Amino acid sequence: MSTRAIGWRRLGVAGALLMCAVAAVVALFDAVALVFDGTHGATDFRPYFAAAEAVLRSESPYPAPSVAAVTDGAVYIYPPLTALVVVPLTALPLSVAEGLVVIAGVLAVVATLLALDVRDWRCYVVAFLWVPVLNAIGLGNLTIFLVLGAALTWRYRDRS
Repeated sequence: MSTRAIGWRRLGVAGALLMCAVAAVVALFDAVALVFDGTHGATDFRPYFAAAEAVLRSESPYPAPSVAAVTDGAVYIYPPLTALVVVPLTALPLSVAEGLVVIAGVLAVVATLLALDVRDWRCYVVAFLWVPVLNAIGLGNLTIFLVLGAALTWRYRDRS
C-alpha cells in the first residue's frame, strides 16, 4: 500500500473518531439541556427528592400500600439510605437539584472510568454515546452512582 493511501486511511479514521466525539458531546449536551430548560426533568430523581422532603418532615417516605401507588412509578420504593443521601439537596428548588444530579451523573461516569484506569479517550466517547448511560444521566438515575461505588470498591479492593 502506498504512503498516500495510508495517509488517506488515517485521515478517514481520524474523521470518524472526531465525528463520534462530536456526537457524544452533542448527545450529552442534549441530555443535560433537557433538564435545565424545564422541558424534561430528571424523573427518576423526583421520588428521591419527595422522600427526602418527607424525611425532613419526620414522615415516612413510603406510600400507603396499594397497587395504584406502585404502578404509577412516581412513588418512593427504595431503601431509606437513598432518601437520607438526598436530604441536603432539599435546601434547593427541585429544578436546581435535578440539574445538580445530572451534572453529578456526568462527573460520576468520568470518575468511574478514571477509577478503573481507563485512559483511552475513545472509551469516554463510547461511554457517553451509550444510550443507557445517557438515559441514566438525563433521568437522574441512581445507577450511575452505584457503578461509581462498585468501581471504587474494585480499585481499592486490596486496601483494608
